[in-house]
Amino acid sequence: MAHHACALCGTALESAEVVAAEIRGNMLPGHRVKRCQRCSLLQLSPPLPPVDYHDKVDPAHPIYKTSVAKEEYLAWNRDDCRRREGYIKEAQKRLPSMQDKPTLLDMGCGYGAITAVAQSLGFSATGIDACPARITQAQVWFPECTFETGTLDQTFPTGHQARYDIVVMFSVLACTGDATTAVQGALGLLKPGGCLIIDDKNAANEMLQHVPAYHAFHWSSEENFYFTAETLVAVCQKAGAQVDTTDVQGVQRYGLSNLLQWIDYGRPQIKSPQMTSEHPMLVALETTYRSSRELQLTSDHLLLKISC
Repeated sequence: MAHHACALCGTALESAEVVAAEIRGNMLPGHRVKRCQRCSLLQLSPPLPPVDYHDKVDPAHPIYKTSVAKEEYLAWNRDDCRRREGYIKEAQKRLPSMQDKPTLLDMGCGYGAITAVAQSLGFSATGIDACPARITQAQVWFPECTFETGTLDQTFPTGHQARYDIVVMFSVLACTGDATTAVQGALGLLKPGGCLIIDDKNAANEMLQHVPAYHAFHWSSEENFYFTAETLVAVCQKAGAQVDTTDVQGVQRYGLSNLLQWIDYGRPQIKSPQMTSEHPMLVALETTYRSSRELQLTSDHLLLKISC
């Protein structure tokens, strides 16, 4: 098997620590998650090919022709949309005063839920995704938005430089072929005073250390990278962003019911689309649990906002 170099620092990964020898959903042989011994970036070795081979969605399938399917999709994404709507609103308040309608680009928009949220907030919102099937469905569900098929390393950036007030990358950076190049490209799309918002999985998630079943589940064939606060900042610094680890925030998406489901049964909580319990006897515990993990940056996600 060919040996590969770290995508961040260029160190050979031949003798790097193997963090995960089995990858969930792996369709290609020989992939491992390795930790670079020099910069500590966790990455898939060898990296995934630059094609969306894992997404076999058929846009002609009957599920995509019913309003129920859209409602179910929005229900299961409700908590994430609310949280990420808050990020966009906060960034919107800090934009320079302008006469024109503010613009937002949703990188890796999937089926378009966040793009639609941004449009409802008064943005001229555009979603871009590498998967044509997702874009086709997004155009059906949210015709008020603009959607395009493409990636940052293709032709999309041409003609889009300094065009957007906000660019969001929600659970996207880990899936790119070159994280540094992706951040560089995203920063280049921003107007002066604009903001790039990155929200992605946290490789320092406390569950990886204490819940073996979750550790086995965590590593996905859709992702090339797994970031800690330190390695996320290192990637962004290499891309030219002026950030440090104090700019990174912990984000705990899933609550206690999901944690207990993993500990007791070795699988995620999939009975309800709610990520946290709203039971009055558990609200205080949920708040304490979330706050502790976010403060210690051992949460399941990380958030980084970069202003230009």
